[in-house]
Amino acid sequence: MDREDRLLAYLQNRLPAEEREEFEAEMAANRGLAAEVAALRAVRAELAAEDGLSRPDAGWARLSAALDAESEPANLNRPVRLSLWQAAGLVVAAVMLWQIAIVPNLTDPGDAEYQTVTEDRTGPVLQVIFDADASMGEISALLRSHDGTILDGPSALGLYRIAFPDAARRTAASAALADRPDLVDTVTSE
Repeated sequence: MDREDRLLAYLQNRLPAEEREEFEAEMAANRGLAAEVAALRAVRAELAAEDGLSRPDAGWARLSAALDAESEPANLNRPVRLSLWQAAGLVVAAVMLWQIAIVPNLTDPGDAEYQTVTEDRTGPVLQVIFDADASMGEISALLRSHDGTILDGPSALGLYRIAFPDAARRTAASAALADRPDLVDTVTSE
């Protein structure tokens, strides 16, 4: 019989007299075991006092009373109370519904006030590979001085696509970029 079984048998007075004497001797030698027995006796006494029952079926009486209490009809007139998580879920669902169902119908797609990055822009384009040591500030200043706009880049090879308002500005920028070997490695027209 393992330790827990012996402890339970002792508390329920099911140990034979010889084993009971051995267990009590073990309790006298082991303060931890004695404390555990005392704690279990106190819990058992508390449960018996709670129900006013000391008979073995006290646990069943407690369970039966709890089941009867749950089977009573619910009060349908009580106010509905939501937990914090339920309220947060309702808010998230309302925002998602707003974004999916309402917002797309608020604006006319023909009146777009923005352009996507991938949208093709009209105008002449240069393909440029800048020097690896060139900073983005130097590149931006150089392009701004020639009205150039970065359309795409850098690619895996370091290639940028630069758009210009007209062919004349592209030609002037091509010559100016070619004259800057400290910032530009290659310039070609598309």
